[in-house]
Amino acid sequence: MNPLISVIIPVYNVENYLDGCVQSVLSQTYPHLEIILVDDGSPDRCGELCDAYAKQDSRIRVIHKTNGGLSDARNAGIEQATGEWLSFLDSDDTIALNCIETLFQMTQVPERPQITSISYLSVDENGTPIGLINTEETTHVISSKEALKWICYNRELTNSACGKLFHRSLFSDIRFPVGKLYEDIGTFYQLAAKSPYVAVNSVQMYFYMQRSDSIMHTHFSLRHLDALQFTLEMLSFYQKNYPDLVPFAEYRVCVGAFEVIQKTTRSQTDMKDAVAKSWALIKKYRGRCLHDPNAGFDHRCLAIVSYLGIGFTRFAWNAWVWIKWHVFRKGCV
Repeated sequence: MNPLISVIIPVYNVENYLDGCVQSVLSQTYPHLEIILVDDGSPDRCGELCDAYAKQDSRIRVIHKTNGGLSDARNAGIEQATGEWLSFLDSDDTIALNCIETLFQMTQVPERPQITSISYLSVDENGTPIGLINTEETTHVISSKEALKWICYNRELTNSACGKLFHRSLFSDIRFPVGKLYEDIGTFYQLAAKSPYVAVNSVQMYFYMQRSDSIMHTHFSLRHLDALQFTLEMLSFYQKNYPDLVPFAEYRVCVGAFEVIQKTTRSQTDMKDAVAKSWALIKKYRGRCLHDPNAGFDHRCLAIVSYLGIGFTRFAWNAWVWIKWHVFRKGCV
């Protein structure tokens, strides 16, 4: 008998996108679902819509709570979930009709992975692809340690909690950090460390909507430094538990520092200390980018450019991102 899978969907201010998200879950080929809609104090009509969905389908449960952010909403869903497996979906995204079934079938291999993952495709608000479209499907079953290495590159196995299936036992002592941005970076490596095996499929079944008002498109502020801080915490975790993986974590720290440099400007005086810290990390770890054969081409080039100074590095990075976005239509790195 197929086990119950709980799909946890935090809902906040997505009135125009919620129906597409919910319908994509209701239409899944895997029927034994518990769909938990967490109304995180949404100021629009999302709360009413959630209640209406629950009346239409008995698989839907609704949690109404005061606004606490994405992590708090996910944690509330975890506490109420009754499924053996958990999956997370952002309320402005959608999934392919056989996404959950594919994720579950990946758990049935001899290694019995407790985390399975599929790839995502970036789309705009009209559903038009704006990222790379992968035409090949490959599946890898890797050890926990190998997964921790893959996470550092954030490619085949991303840090995102979405597009994945987790055995609920992994959350026995782990929750998403409340009040932080980029909470997945601070959580996923801890979950991967607890799963003896992780199954990764390159098929694109999660459709990630890049909205103009999303975190990725808002003004960079001190709160956005959470991503770099989580990466530094990940490095400390590796130093303590996986010393031979430290070089890969150092590479990831360097990438995070490059992102701070790219997203800030000289005029942001409130970011002066953060920029100085990030630049110091780049100088400390850029050798990892240069000598790691698995490092991204962009980051290896940036490591070279960084020897010409922070101003030129920022200019080169933004120029390359603009070219990729407007010419190649591959989206930001």
